[in-house]
Amino acid sequence: MLGTKKILQPLPRVLLLSFNLSLLCGCADIIDPGSSEKAFEMPLATVNLVCKEPTLKKARLSFFKDTAATATSGGKSQYLSRERTPAGGQYIVQFKEGDCFRIDVLYGSPIPKEAALKLARTLLPPDAPPQSRVDEGKQTEQGKQPKEVYYFGNDFAVELSFKDDKDHSANQVSEIAAVNLELLGNISSDQIAAKEVQALLDKEKEEKEKEEKAKASRTKSDQ
Repeated sequence: MLGTKKILQPLPRVLLLSFNLSLLCGCADIIDPGSSEKAFEMPLATVNLVCKEPTLKKARLSFFKDTAATATSGGKSQYLSRERTPAGGQYIVQFKEGDCFRIDVLYGSPIPKEAALKLARTLLPPDAPPQSRVDEGKQTEQGKQPKEVYYFGNDFAVELSFKDDKDHSANQVSEIAAVNLELLGNISSDQIAAKEVQALLDKEKEEKEKEEKAKASRTKSDQ
């Protein structure tokens, strides 16, 4: 699904020179004594679907880029938080062409659904519409984690995942995901188009190989 979940140790704190709030995401402006470039520290509480990749990329004191193949497939990019929430959640933020389309928060130990929904709301844009509907107990495939999906208008959704049916019954959430459905739809369309193109290329290659084999067979027969 996602790239590596390995956590790097938090970097030591450095001299705080000033504090600025980004229009998109809050971040503290910091200078690393070992570098002439500015770095940023971004509190997890300020991260939401409005964030842009350049902002998170500069927040290297709080996030690092996941370079695993699965994290960069399809032209997307993915960043993991160095620190965790007080309840032990790690943020995984995904971008496509600079825009954030999904934020996951993963927990080693499940948290109450009420707390998960409260955090999930902060992952949505501040001006996101109110909750419009919910699909409870959704399972995408047999044997997979039970899920509940909450929709906020037509463009945003929050997905709560439960480790198993027992945790689902106990309202204990192991993963939160906030999704920009419009951007995700565009990404899915791009992936489908890419697969269709690849299928055509594969078919063309297969037909060419058959033609070459037939030609070689005819040449051999003539001899």
